[in-house]
Amino acid sequence: MQKFLEPRKWFSTKCFPYFINLNLNLMLQKGFLGVACGILLCGTAVASAAETTVNGVIEQVTGKRMVYSKYSAGSVPGTMAMSDYEQDDMMTEIVWGDNGEVYFYNLFSKYSTGSYIKGTVKDNTILVPVGQPVAYFPSEKYGLNIGIFKGEVLTAGSLTYRGYFLDESVENVEFMIADDGDVVLTLPDGGTFEFEGAIYDEYVLGLYWSDDNTFSGYCEFSQIYTTLPYEVVSVPETLEMTPYLFKGLDSEDQRIVNVGFTDDNIYIQGLCSYLDKGALCAEFTSANEALISNDQILGFANNNIVVAKPGVMPSNSDTPVLDPDAEGYLLTVDKENKVISSKNADQYLVFNLSFESWAPIEALNNFELTPQEVSLVKPANPTALEFSTRNTSWYGYYTVQFTPALEATDGTILDVENLYYSVYLDGVLQSFVEKEGLNLNGYNVVQYEGLTEETTLIPMTLDNWGDISYLGSYLYILGLYNDNFTTVGIKETYMVNGELSSSDIVTLNKETGEIEVTPEGPTTGVNSFTGEKPVSVEYYTLDGKKVANPSNGVFIKQSTYSNGQVKNVKTVVR
Repeated sequence: MQKFLEPRKWFSTKCFPYFINLNLNLMLQKGFLGVACGILLCGTAVASAAETTVNGVIEQVTGKRMVYSKYSAGSVPGTMAMSDYEQDDMMTEIVWGDNGEVYFYNLFSKYSTGSYIKGTVKDNTILVPVGQPVAYFPSEKYGLNIGIFKGEVLTAGSLTYRGYFLDESVENVEFMIADDGDVVLTLPDGGTFEFEGAIYDEYVLGLYWSDDNTFSGYCEFSQIYTTLPYEVVSVPETLEMTPYLFKGLDSEDQRIVNVGFTDDNIYIQGLCSYLDKGALCAEFTSANEALISNDQILGFANNNIVVAKPGVMPSNSDTPVLDPDAEGYLLTVDKENKVISSKNADQYLVFNLSFESWAPIEALNNFELTPQEVSLVKPANPTALEFSTRNTSWYGYYTVQFTPALEATDGTILDVENLYYSVYLDGVLQSFVEKEGLNLNGYNVVQYEGLTEETTLIPMTLDNWGDISYLGSYLYILGLYNDNFTTVGIKETYMVNGELSSSDIVTLNKETGEIEVTPEGPTTGVNSFTGEKPVSVEYYTLDGKKVANPSNGVFIKQSTYSNGQVKNVKTVVR
């Protein structure tokens, strides 16, 4: 396997766009978290319901996923002025539901959140209700919602500027469906206005801050979605997907993917390591062969599509080139044993970021897929523990980074979906839950966002772009929000059917840099992650005395749940 781009999450600093608002204030200061642009952000995950929302933002949908080439023109915020743009080479998708629902992905070209906006079809028009959020910031208790804005030229003293104001009389954003299937943004009838020699439509589609309805600076004057003869590959909802071991026969690459068989096709999910939910479909061409046809779309990485193409390796290069004569990528299938392998060891399955241009991010060749039984095994120990005080304004007082073991002590490859890790400070197991209260640079920050239930087990798949992050190359980083400790320990835990098995605890001393390994043993037991909040919490001293208001010491925290389960965790109260 060859990778040409490491998956990575970026964090833009909180920015302060300045705009003129309805009260003619010269600077409207609204800080917001920048949107991450990591390649792992998007996939083709299929939710069990029609749509999945988080804080009102639609993040996953089901339906017929159609690919479009999008033309857009609009503006983005600047320090004291708005910056106009025009873009005609963007790829995006619109998802069509069975009951007239329509979902636009990343509605604004220059504000990519990975979220959807919902509308319904009426005759040849898509009606999208205004007020829907594209993003929400829990720590600030507000988000960015869509609306129709009216623009005009305004003056404030000697300053002349272009202003936009929310038109609350408009209930829907309208998109016309043309006879050829193209989708076109249709703004309310209105005139135009001139500013600094440019002519602008009076109405625009824009984003406003939900707490005060003020304009964010993001708007688009035009959107045209041109149909393309492609769909994103979706796994049938009723198809059972089972774990398979992917093994590169010419490399050490091994990982878990998911495979499902129908009478005519094989669906493989996770072949591209950058899109673990991205799927490909191989059609049986004979009893023991199946073809992954050209130009299948696995999903979207922000505004880039990930496309499967066949390639070959030239003798004078170490990067595959397109194989224009290939009809697709051929697989050999042993139906009896359910084993899948590449047919031609010299052919490459290339994951490309474009239909037309050659922009590979990963290439596979000479591999084999075999059924992998997920059983309870002891994970190997995490490695590469390291402290860092970098970016303390974002991560907290200290961060710790580590590389998890993705295999068991017996060499079994672990399914990352079943993998967790725990943290010990000075030998005390830490309990995590989403909470507010940390103030960084004047902003209230939510710690451990996504852990809505208290747990000592952090899912290895959790990445909230801030204090729990996957940085690529199997490197994780965790914000500790604490500097009053000497050692930090990391333990991996594998969970299968509610049973647990843990690695040893690997502990790093921040003062000496020494590493200590404490044998944990193949402990198994009931999952301490209950999935519900405790009905009561009490604290006891280490010798068993109950304490009403614990402070400045080490205590036993006893949580009792509605099902009668009791969890005891040693914790430090400061």
